[in-house]
Amino acid sequence: MPEQGELIVNVPFVKLFGDTINLRRDSFIVPKMAGFAELDNASQTKALALWLAAKDTTPGVVYGIEITSQGSDRPSRIPLVRVDSAGASIWKLAPSVEAVERGVAALDQLLYFINQQSDIPTPVGVLVLCGPEEAFATSSSPHLAFVQSMVTEHKLVVISYWYIEHLITQGKVANLQGLLKQGPHLYTTGTL
Repeated sequence: MPEQGELIVNVPFVKLFGDTINLRRDSFIVPKMAGFAELDNASQTKALALWLAAKDTTPGVVYGIEITSQGSDRPSRIPLVRVDSAGASIWKLAPSVEAVERGVAALDQLLYFINQQSDIPTPVGVLVLCGPEEAFATSSSPHLAFVQSMVTEHKLVVISYWYIEHLITQGKVANLQGLLKQGPHLYTTGTL
């Protein structure tokens, strides 16, 4: 029987900071990590949330997908949210280095909406790069300076999908809270 996981789905962002027990949750089949590259972007986001939620041992942590940041306006949907006692993080996947600017713009817009609508501390923006690390993470990569500038200018945490996969397979997702607290940084398998 396939493994099942639950995520909070389609609720207003501010409700994640109260009693989360009664929020809408949906059950999903947890996909195998080996098939990640074949999934579409929305399915990759859901898969990542399920894997992290299954392994994250932070007390009281909740994961949500398709969370609304303002009313029910579709463009303001937050793809993935992680909330714990230390605060929140908003996650966006970029399937390639070429998609980084769009991902950063989407994160900036979501963070702006949230700051305008609530007195909740500003969430950490997290961009997950899903393309091959050699395209953006090695000293010889032509995109390294660009990705590092996105980290610095937009105060984001940028994490390689391969870095996250390593954390999950090695049972080190509990360290995720510490990584997010460190502030803007680029995490790749080269930084392990």
